[in-house]
Amino acid sequence: ENIGQIIPLKLMEVGFPARNTQEVALAYWESYSVVSYLIDKYKLFRIKQLLQDLGKGTDMNTAFLSAFSITYDRFVETWGKE
Repeated sequence: ENIGQIIPLKLMEVGFPARNTQEVALAYWESYSVVSYLIDKYKLFRIKQLLQDLGKGTDMNTAFLSAFSITYDRFVETWGKE
């Protein structure tokens, strides 16, 4: 299920909010929604490509662009807001 950005993705880059269990659960669902969307749209091998590039030290924008033909920053600006 696509739930969109209830918690802005940029806020979850360093960790999930831990103020209460509801926010943590929401962060997990939103993260799941992002990954599900990417797999549905681009297929699992693109996720693998992203993770491999990140593992090689490639920065997130470059790795995301290579895997999904959109920068990470642009994805964050638009995902779940359409």
